[in-house]
Amino acid sequence: MLSHGQVTMERGFSVNKQVPGENLSRESLRAQRLISDTMRKAGGPLEIIINEMMTYACSARHKYHAYLDKKRAEEKDERKTKKERNRS
Repeated sequence: MLSHGQVTMERGFSVNKQVPGENLSRESLRAQRLISDTMRKAGGPLEIIINEMMTYACSARHKYHAYLDKKRAEEKDERKTKKERNRS
C-alpha cells in the first residue's frame, strides 16, 4: 500500500495536463517533468529501480536545501547592504 504522497506517481500523471498551482516554482516544475519523463522511459513506475530513485531523492533534497541556504545567505547580504546604505 502506498502513502497518499505516492498515489500520483503510481497511477501516472501528465505534467502538461495538470494545471500547476501558483506556488510551484520553475525548479519544482522541472523536477516534476524529469520524474514523469524518467518513469515513462523506464516503462512505468513499477519498472523504476527503487535504490536508484532513493539516491536521486536524497540528492535532490540536498540540492534543494543547498539552494535554500544560498537564497537565505543572499537575502541576508542584501539586507545588510541596505542597512549599511541607510547609515551613510
